[in-house]
Amino acid sequence: MTVHTTDPVEAARETARAALDDVAALVNETTAPAPPVPYEDINKFWSPNPAWYQKMTEVTVAGACKVLIRGFNTLKVQGREHFDKAFDRGNQGLLTISNHVSLFDDPILPCAFGVTDWKRTRWCATDAKNFFSTRLKGKFFSAGKGVPVERGGGVRQRAMDFLSERLQAGDWVHLFPEGGRTRDPNVLLRNPFKLGVGRLIAEAAPLVLPFYHYGMQNVMPIGSHVPRIGKTVNVRFAEAIDTEQMFPDWFDRSNSERVWSDIAEWAYTKLRDLELVMHPLATETQEP
Repeated sequence: MTVHTTDPVEAARETARAALDDVAALVNETTAPAPPVPYEDINKFWSPNPAWYQKMTEVTVAGACKVLIRGFNTLKVQGREHFDKAFDRGNQGLLTISNHVSLFDDPILPCAFGVTDWKRTRWCATDAKNFFSTRLKGKFFSAGKGVPVERGGGVRQRAMDFLSERLQAGDWVHLFPEGGRTRDPNVLLRNPFKLGVGRLIAEAAPLVLPFYHYGMQNVMPIGSHVPRIGKTVNVRFAEAIDTEQMFPDWFDRSNSERVWSDIAEWAYTKLRDLELVMHPLATETQEP
């Protein structure tokens, strides 16, 4: 980097400008290209396009999440090899689904799994009211690839169009198919799942990777704004399912809400199987 002036003040300015240009160039190299269809109408405070501050946000948030869950708490993961193998899927989209028990299940758990590069990390369906209600929140959660979903907006809302397109383009999308945090007093899954998970699978035929976690309700209980420490969080991944190979008949009627409902029920059984293994209060005879 060469400074072309003898004035120390101007030299400092040139140095700062050059440093910012270097940072911007680095970020542009490591961020994904903008999605092909404009979606600015989804939320006025949201943008799916790369921005210069994403790398800084990514490093800061990922580091904080790792320290919280691995430093101040204990994380135990079973089936991690299924997660790693899912990233050898080629151009097929990856849909991860999990239970939802605390406000920050995401990003804490995905960051702890170690995939923090902006280009490779997940898009996540995110509550628009809580996370995209101001410009500052919008910039922050856009940088983390949150996608604002309107509660009550229906399964055909624009945010779901965007997530479907991202899966069809081969990206990773994470979804909480319950549609929000469970309110079960024992933090058990609530059923039925929302139709959105059925729609995404029917339209994109992704690789589906279910995982179940137990213990996040103790780290971030509902109503708590400060994480707790000294807790243990257990995570278990199931084997990924290639829906395109296993269920080709679904995709002949991919626009049918009846098919979406059937797929959502199938997704529930996948997470329910994990719950029966992971949750100490889950029983075979329990009412869904």
